[in-house]
Amino acid sequence: MESRFLIVNGHPDPSGRRYCAALCEAYAAGVRSRGWSAERIDVGAILTQTSMRSQEPSGLPLLTAEYAVNKIREADHLAIIFPLWLGAAPHTLQLLFDSVARVTNLRQAPVAADLVVTMDMPALLYRTHIDPHRKSAATRNPFYLQGYRSDHSTLIGSVNVMAQTERERWLAEVQAIAGRAVDRDVAARRPSVLGWRVPLSLPVWLKQRTSHREPRLASRH
Repeated sequence: MESRFLIVNGHPDPSGRRYCAALCEAYAAGVRSRGWSAERIDVGAILTQTSMRSQEPSGLPLLTAEYAVNKIREADHLAIIFPLWLGAAPHTLQLLFDSVARVTNLRQAPVAADLVVTMDMPALLYRTHIDPHRKSAATRNPFYLQGYRSDHSTLIGSVNVMAQTERERWLAEVQAIAGRAVDRDVAARRPSVLGWRVPLSLPVWLKQRTSHREPRLASRH
């Protein structure tokens, strides 16, 4: 049985013109390249009564916070993609994961997640603020998102001055990250014989190799 992959676009603007939206599509393409499927939710499309009156129509289905929380709770693997705001995840994304933590036991059994974080500053400069030897809760969870276990974190720096070729390279890298996440999950689910994992069957391998789709490009953070 396939794992339930969920991609969370944490950008407050759900517009497809944003680079985070293109990264979400790249991750989904990586999952599809292995013959699997992935769902996606856009945090920016979770409308409050205040924003509902002012937001322009986007063509995206309206979501509710309750629906998003349930999707996160049901997922076996998360990809959380968002821009760095004031040194952490956007506040709306933090609130969503706070809601998940309140209604489930994710603090004791966190969901596996790949994090992809875009930022205006160079990624190396941000890394200097995350000292792995410090013991504070904020350092262990620098993005202030509750209830996830980070399997892989990718920091994409200097996004607003990045050349298009570099943007495309990162899209390809995120697609590869998604493919490796599926591979790890498949490997973990294979039956073992004397400690050795049974290899994939030829039909499954062929399905993975022929299900590739290219992600759509975007040029805005």
